[in-house]
Amino acid sequence: MSSDVFNGQLLTDFMHEYLPIAQDIGISVKSFSGDSLTLSAPLAPNINDKLSAFGGSIYSVCAMTCWGMVYLHALRAGIEKPNIAVGEANIRYKAPILEDFESTCRVESVEVFESFIEQYHKSGKAKITLKAYYLDDEGFHLPDLTVPTHLSSTR
Repeated sequence: MSSDVFNGQLLTDFMHEYLPIAQDIGISVKSFSGDSLTLSAPLAPNINDKLSAFGGSIYSVCAMTCWGMVYLHALRAGIEKPNIAVGEANIRYKAPILEDFESTCRVESVEVFESFIEQYHKSGKAKITLKAYYLDDEGFHLPDLTVPTHLSSTR
């Protein structure tokens, strides 16, 4: 797979073509290193009546961060059109976000995805639970989203 996968451009292109909300709320890939994906979004199109980031936008960015990790690793494994679904997600909002924001999904090592992809190749489906979070300037996690993400061979 080309280096485009690893700089996140394919993810940005896919989200903006097939997931209109990603373009509407201004999501972009900040970085991808294999074990970590960070997406960012500007505050302006996501602001609420309290002049902080709208909870639905925060949720969307966090969910797309976990979804994006699976997408990029599926492409890396040679799965051309991965069928990925977020079946459920739980989020805790710990404090308002008053600036442009980022969401990061990090795994201990890329080997986590090796067993996930191996399960997919064996059974045609696999499930992985990932977490996304936003780190503020003081290092606090705001919010914390847990996302069980599914990959299957059927649409």
